[in-house]
Amino acid sequence: MQAQRIVLWSTAWLAIAGLDLQPSLAQPRTPRSYSVPQQTSLCPEGEATTFSCPIGRKVVSLCVAGRGSQPGVIRYVFGKPGNVELALANSPGSDVRVTYGSLSYSGGGGDYVRVRNGHFAYVVYSALGRGWEQEGLVVEKDGHQISAKQCAGPGGALGPNGWQDVYAAHLPPDKEGFEMPD
Repeated sequence: MQAQRIVLWSTAWLAIAGLDLQPSLAQPRTPRSYSVPQQTSLCPEGEATTFSCPIGRKVVSLCVAGRGSQPGVIRYVFGKPGNVELALANSPGSDVRVTYGSLSYSGGGGDYVRVRNGHFAYVVYSALGRGWEQEGLVVEKDGHQISAKQCAGPGGALGPNGWQDVYAAHLPPDKEGFEMPD
């Protein structure tokens, strides 16, 4: 009986944290507040929108190209529709490094992707807990936060597959760690 309680509690905790015990059998979770209006995505046609949200008058998007057994190319895009200011991808031969990390909180958790290009890193994140939800972008220079913006507007920033396309890309784990801004 005690072992059954532990398994049930562990399963519930993993579900709250957004983790799957059997990712290959999992159906993508798409909570109602996590739908990204298509007009807010800067992802090129043919790439999956994993994360996209308005930051002031601009948009930050995280796109995944190439799906299936091959790791996908992750593209970070920032700017306005029709006027992209920054686009970085971890394509072969690129100096851009993309890593993935997860966050654990009492009653919740989250995920983040860090896109590093030289001295700068761009971290997109999404997390939730009991009674709160936060998504946004943090910009770092030489490991120090220089900007933090939360997503603006109604609805969530995650695409229709949530983080599933990022998980499928088999990104290396982020070893720097991440603390969400206040």
